[in-house]
Amino acid sequence: MGKPLRVLIVEDSEDDAALLVRELERGGYDPTFERVDTAQGMSDALARGPWDVIICDYNLPHFSAPAALMLAQKSGLDLPFVVVSGSIGEDVAVAAMKSGAHDYVMKGNLKRLVPAVERELREAKVRTECKQVEEAIRVSEEKFRAVAETANDAIVSADGHGNIMYFNKGAERIFGCPEAEVVGKPLTLLMPERFHDAHRQGINRFLSTGKAHVIGKTVELAGKRKDGTEFPMELSLATWKTGEEIFFAGILRDITERKQAEETIKYQAMYDALTGLPNRNMLYDRLCRALLDAQRENKSAALMLMDIDQFKEINDTLGHDRGDLLLKQIGPRLKSALHEGDLIARMGGDEFSVLLPLAESRHAVQVGNKIMRALEPPIEVE
Repeated sequence: MGKPLRVLIVEDSEDDAALLVRELERGGYDPTFERVDTAQGMSDALARGPWDVIICDYNLPHFSAPAALMLAQKSGLDLPFVVVSGSIGEDVAVAAMKSGAHDYVMKGNLKRLVPAVERELREAKVRTECKQVEEAIRVSEEKFRAVAETANDAIVSADGHGNIMYFNKGAERIFGCPEAEVVGKPLTLLMPERFHDAHRQGINRFLSTGKAHVIGKTVELAGKRKDGTEFPMELSLATWKTGEEIFFAGILRDITERKQAEETIKYQAMYDALTGLPNRNMLYDRLCRALLDAQRENKSAALMLMDIDQFKEINDTLGHDRGDLLLKQIGPRLKSALHEGDLIARMGGDEFSVLLPLAESRHAVQVGNKIMRALEPPIEVE
């Protein structure tokens, strides 16, 4: 007999839903499930509940995973939400995770489904226990350890002096320190030195006033591993009091991969993929600032627009790869004629723009002449 599991499946295909159920059964579960494919159907199912997990197809004819996620969040239920998709890009996956989805699984790789569900069930349980801690309900050390040791995230508890009392397996993995090396030592061991004073001041302020800036919130900060390397992490902090003693407990998650994905998306939004130059989005942002600065200082700014004569003939006769090679060489040549603070951007196709903040007319003419000279030597594209 498998482990009971109540599953709400948001999926328009009965066959795909059956595949999900069979995969859960192969993973040792005895799922009780309901399939819905509309917002109204999901709303009714949530009201009927209870559910252990929601598994949702990303694209539906009359519904979608983002809409389903919003509906689940509005219900106030803290349920693991796993997105499944036949094809989902990294940017879409990052957006879904940032919106509150807990994991995503490709339909072509359903062997990840059971591990994903099990992990999210464990983490949902940890979240529940931590809320109880925030509400000042004392949880026994044995129960806390039993829950914490199943978590992939780091769970660390400390006394009122800021000394580590508990360090789970997730914390050992993330920080690279065995529990025996850190128990009894200050929490500052886990953070860069530049944050030590602020940490101590925060503890002292909380002990004297009972007020804290981060208790009950999820914040991002820097952690430090045993080897000294820093990494971005997400912290949810709770506190409770036993008699006259105050204790702290935190759930910490390494968000390095998420930050890298966000930086990639941010870069793609502001830079041209072919040339590596700023794109029209960055130009517009810098132009707005340049105009404000010019107005404030009663000066002017210059904007130059240019394109490449007969560029279409290069593409038509030599091929687009040769045209791309030419475009890649334009940027470095233009940069050689500019000063620090000036901006060159590719607008698209063979169009480029040069922004000269706080530039007088004479300076703009001089830069224009330098640009023409920089473009004079022939560019090899064969």
